[in-house]
Amino acid sequence: MAPREAEAEAGFAAVDALVALMILATTIILSLGAVSIARRASANAVEARRAEQLLRGLIDSAPHRVSAASGRQGGFDWRVDIRADAGAALPAGVSLCQRSAQVRAEGSGRRYALAGSELCRPPGAAS
Repeated sequence: MAPREAEAEAGFAAVDALVALMILATTIILSLGAVSIARRASANAVEARRAEQLLRGLIDSAPHRVSAASGRQGGFDWRVDIRADAGAALPAGVSLCQRSAQVRAEGSGRRYALAGSELCRPPGAAS
């Protein structure tokens, strides 16, 4: 093999190595982006699950009468409202109440809500 041919083959080998390195670098960069997206999606899912658990606990533990409460717990600002539904025709001493709970995640600012209806004591009724 002539010296000139050996230099040409060495040049091709260097170009091949550079191309392989570029492919590897691109693959690593794309993988890191996918990992970041997956980590963010996981954090959002955990936050949504925690918010749902808090909402259910707030609705379940709220008093069975017209009231409102708010506070902070576990990285969330929360509010629970229980309001009488004036349009429902029910016997005296009983009313239909709309229960709603809202939470806002302090870190992301996302808002979550849960609502439902139940029978409850109207305002001014004896406890």
